[in-house]
Amino acid sequence: MRWTYIILLCVGLVFGSAPLIGRFRTMPRWIRIAFVIAGLSFLCGGIGAAALDFAGDRVSPSVHWFIYENILVMFGIGVGVILLLAISGEIFKALRDIDAARHRGIEGRATRNV
Repeated sequence: MRWTYIILLCVGLVFGSAPLIGRFRTMPRWIRIAFVIAGLSFLCGGIGAAALDFAGDRVSPSVHWFIYENILVMFGIGVGVILLLAISGEIFKALRDIDAARHRGIEGRATRNV
């Protein structure tokens, strides 16, 4: 199970740091905030799951299930935010705008060199 925690931590880092990448800074503010929320929820869930796995039998079963359920809620929040972005379609519109701006920049540099 440790590999799944590492993967979820990496997913959290990717989504959490996406608004800090150059081209993604031009996205609408609410999309960048949604990326940070999804990234933090995956990151906190992964850290919590790793800590719960590390604690193992040292905690009582009732506390173990309570923490485990909270970890599942954190992962659910991350998945829900990502699905909200995908289903709304606004993320794809923003990505198309970023790609169009990149192509305009490439075409602008190509015509200057002629």
